[in-house]
Amino acid sequence: MKEALSLPCLYKVYLDTSKHSYQFATKGGAQYEVFFQQANDLFSGTDIEGADIFSVSVNKTVSGDGKQDSEIALTVDHIVDHFF
Repeated sequence: MKEALSLPCLYKVYLDTSKHSYQFATKGGAQYEVFFQQANDLFSGTDIEGADIFSVSVNKTVSGDGKQDSEIALTVDHIVDHFF
């Protein structure tokens, strides 16, 4: 199920609760999906073992017009803020 979020960015962001991902499309036609994965095992045997550690993946699922778009980074930043 996709839920539209009201994030303060140019692009409309959707939370796909079935895939546990965030999705958005740019004005140039590119589509992105952002995933967060718990990665606590990366620091096994260290002082921060057991801390909530996450990795973030930003995947372009559909290519767009190829133009640089600074709004993509701002959108991902707002997604990270929303997640945490």
